[in-house]
Amino acid sequence: MEDRCRLCGRRREEASVHCSYHQRAHANLLDAFERWRTALDIDWIEFLREVRGNPGTGEWAAEVAEDLLRTDHQKTP
Repeated sequence: MEDRCRLCGRRREEASVHCSYHQRAHANLLDAFERWRTALDIDWIEFLREVRGNPGTGEWAAEVAEDLLRTDHQKTP
């Protein structure tokens, strides 16, 4: 198994496809989605699109959102 983050090439976290930075961004996206879903009645894919297109989104979170939209990881968490 590859030991590098699929987004940036840094060493990945164990049991993850991401480095610690992208893994934390992914966890933050999951947390934020729960709040957005409650407040806005938004689905996972629309949430990822909103995050990806928001100029205030951090680089790592935007990269993770784009990756999730491109891959088969689009299932609602």
